Amino acid sequence: MLTDYFQWPLESLTRAAAQLPPIFRNAFLMKALSKVGQLITFAKPITTNFGLSNSFKVSYPDPMDRVLVFGRPEDHVAERGALFSLQALLPSASAFVDIGAHVGYFTYFAKLRCVDKPVYFFEPQPKLFDFIQRAIWDNGLSGVTGFQCGIGREEGEAPFFIHANTTRSSLVKSDDPNAYSDSKIKVTTFDAFVEDCNLGDNLFVKVDIEAGEFDFLEGAQRSLPKISYLVLEVLLPSEKNGLIKTACDRGGFEPYYLCDLNLIHCPQGVYPYHPPHVNWLLCRLKPHELAEKLRYTRLRVTEV
Repeated sequence: MLTDYFQWPLESLTRAAAQLPPIFRNAFLMKALSKVGQLITFAKPITTNFGLSNSFKVSYPDPMDRVLVFGRPEDHVAERGALFSLQALLPSASAFVDIGAHVGYFTYFAKLRCVDKPVYFFEPQPKLFDFIQRAIWDNGLSGVTGFQCGIGREEGEAPFFIHANTTRSSLVKSDDPNAYSDSKIKVTTFDAFVEDCNLGDNLFVKVDIEAGEFDFLEGAQRSLPKISYLVLEVLLPSEKNGLIKTACDRGGFEPYYLCDLNLIHCPQGVYPYHPPHVNWLLCRLKPHELAEKLRYTRLRVTEV
């Protein structure tokens, strides 16, 4: 389990203090006990279906993550544009590739919505990878293949930077003092993966690798033509460096900024950031063609 990453406060201290005689329950003591309770933590997994299916269950160690534990896909405001794009477009694709799977939400979503499509996921963090594998085995999800390695510009090994207080991680060193690296991980390229697995055309790919998107592009030069739909999480540094325009120029994509359920066509690959929406959909469809594909969904295609 992910006990090193997901923990919740030990609330019994403050509950016990509340039962003390009034003379002991001064504000300073209560505040001090509350702080101690926040520091002393233990893992307490909760069984959830992530709002995906009544037949799907995982033992998730972070009950404080309310949206993930108790929500449905439409409650994930930052991700629902990408999720519903995946739901609408994956039936016309040949397979789904989840690069930077984290706890596997997109992987489960894709497999449960399109059971006949092969799903591949990449997650280099050992504990996150084991969590996803366990969920797949426990729920009998077939046609899902995982790789415990990173995706980069060349094959080999590279330092892996993990955030000390969250589950964020990246192959790219950041200025965050809480990000550290104490090991190297195996790295492959998207080109090598596609060739090794003998994947065909018409892929749907999601990339969420915390500022490593340019490295993904460098390692995907031969296989970009095989991608029909590409969802990219684009953080500010990558946006400022022209990631979207670079990807579109290299892959021949049309760029759409996923502003919640609105897919805004942005031919120049730039659009003012609307928190918390950081995802883009790159595809080979013109706006009228994409609008036709999405006609019977909650998604709407607009021009910038």
